[in-house]
Amino acid sequence: GRLGDVVFVDAAWSVGQIGETKFPPLPAHKAWREDVRRSGGGAMMARGVHLLDLLRFVTGQDITSIAATTDQRDKQSVEQFATALLQLNKIPAAMLTSRRLPMADNHLTIYGTEGRVTLRDSFTTNSVGELEVLGKKKQVRHFRQPANVYAREVDDFVRWLRGQSTTTATLD
Repeated sequence: GRLGDVVFVDAAWSVGQIGETKFPPLPAHKAWREDVRRSGGGAMMARGVHLLDLLRFVTGQDITSIAATTDQRDKQSVEQFATALLQLNKIPAAMLTSRRLPMADNHLTIYGTEGRVTLRDSFTTNSVGELEVLGKKKQVRHFRQPANVYAREVDDFVRWLRGQSTTTATLD
C-alpha cells in the first residue's frame, strides 16, 4: 500500500559488451542455446521468461494481452533482442531482454500513485543489488546476501511439498 495504486511495471534484463555488434559464439558445452530446435529461442528463453514470471509474481496478476517484437530474422536463428508491452489484469507493463545491450540497466520498477520502487542489478544468483524507494522521501538500500539461491529454491520446494508456506513463486 505504500506505493498507492500500482499504475505501471517495467522489467529489463540484458547482457552485452561495448563494441559488440552481435552475440559472440558460445563455448561448445553451451552451443545448444544457439540451436532454435533445442533451445526454443535466444534472449527470450534465457532471460525474458523469467521477467514475465517476475511481473506476474510481484503484481499477483496474470498477463491478459501482449504485443512483442524480436530481432529474429529466420527460422534457424535465435533472437538476441526481445521487447514486449503487456497488459496484466489491471496494470500495463513493459519488458526488455537482450544479449547485445552493453551497460544494460537491469531493473524491475514498480510505479504507483504514491511513489516508485526500483530493484537494480539483482537478476543474478549472487543475491546482490540495490533497492531504491521514492516517495515522500528517497531511500536507497544496497544489499549483498551471499547465499546459494539454488539450495534455497530446493529448500522452498521441499517446504511446499510438506504443505508449509513458501517464499518463492507459486506453481500456478
